[in-house]
Amino acid sequence: KNMLQIFQYTFDEFRPTIRLSRNDRGVFDPYREGPVYSSEQAAEEGLLEHYQESRQAFSDCKVLIMTPGQNEAWINKNDGLAWAHNPPSEVVTAYGEDYFELKRFTLEENIENLSGALDLLWANNPEAQVIFTVSPIPSWATFFDTNVAVRSFENKAILLLAVKDVINQNPGRSYYFPSFEMATLSHNWNLQLDNRHVRPKVVDGIMACFDQRFLVDA
Repeated sequence: KNMLQIFQYTFDEFRPTIRLSRNDRGVFDPYREGPVYSSEQAAEEGLLEHYQESRQAFSDCKVLIMTPGQNEAWINKNDGLAWAHNPPSEVVTAYGEDYFELKRFTLEENIENLSGALDLLWANNPEAQVIFTVSPIPSWATFFDTNVAVRSFENKAILLLAVKDVINQNPGRSYYFPSFEMATLSHNWNLQLDNRHVRPKVVDGIMACFDQRFLVDA
């Protein structure tokens, strides 16, 4: 979703209800990673400069590398836009808790968002080639009440499937580089030297954990 929003604000299709936000450090753009400004005027000027630079970069690039990584976000209920971080307390107080919603994006939504981003790119730069990777960095937290390690792999699986689907829809213009697989499988100490089978001691540890979780003494 954030990737789609980057292309939307780059090519003038971005109309957020909340344009700027404020916390105890200053004024910032809630929809991207970026600086904190001393005033709204400085923020408006900074956003305009960023939009112009982004438009030039995407319009001129010959190859673009896109790396989805996260699949959860806080969004505005009224316009569906995703925040780069969770809304600060000052914003929640100003708009109310019901203004925001915690969302995990589905496979279909990810495919739609990535496809929309590519459509905007190629409408303005039809010769650009796109290389997709998926970030191997796991989530350090989840907004939902579930195990973060399990949820992180679930989200990576969703992103991988979405990326592959979009690439299959756009052969010759989009490609995949397996950085996720290289990082998670190369020299994994849990695996034997064939890099496929799990080491016996690791199997023992997994089964002991399984027994503790699901079995009871007779």
